[in-house]
Amino acid sequence: MRIYALVLSCIVISGVLASCGGGSSTVVLGPKPIPSKYQGLSIEQLKSKSSNIPYSDIIGIDSGEVITRSNDPKIAESIMNHEGSLFFFNGTVETVYPSSQEGTFTLWFCSSEGTQDIAYREGNKVVCIDPLFLLYNLDRGPELQEGDTVNISGTIVGTREKPGSGIKVGASGDPSHRIPTFTTPSMSVIKAELVD
Repeated sequence: MRIYALVLSCIVISGVLASCGGGSSTVVLGPKPIPSKYQGLSIEQLKSKSSNIPYSDIIGIDSGEVITRSNDPKIAESIMNHEGSLFFFNGTVETVYPSSQEGTFTLWFCSSEGTQDIAYREGNKVVCIDPLFLLYNLDRGPELQEGDTVNISGTIVGTREKPGSGIKVGASGDPSHRIPTFTTPSMSVIKAELVD
């Protein structure tokens, strides 16, 4: 009876393993489904429903919970306190990464929130100090290119680590010292539009 149970167990385990497949699968980072309360809304309607919490509060700087803008572990905790919250940002696309799924992209986006330490220019290139990591699909707006000025509306869905640009802007606006990898919000874009 024991041999019968052992053979039967081996057959069941083999069947389960075979049905699960042994091949590797590709993970595609794409936007989350649009919450029903935001479906079909224009960018202006989404903007009016968005939280007006500044970026610095999202990462915990203004609240005093975070000491630095680098890789302070409290940044991720502060960001995740806003998970699912709707935000609107205007800014510049820093980098675009197409995925293996056609029409799906991840982007580093530099907010033009108006604070001098969000970004600076290095020649013609905008270098972000505190970018947003965007999960984007062409069903949410136009194809975006590096350097495009864009309005985006989306929800915070997590955090993302980004290697520091190597330079941090000092109080006078001049590059002053290196910054390490830092934590930034990851947003699922609901709608995007190019700004002329």
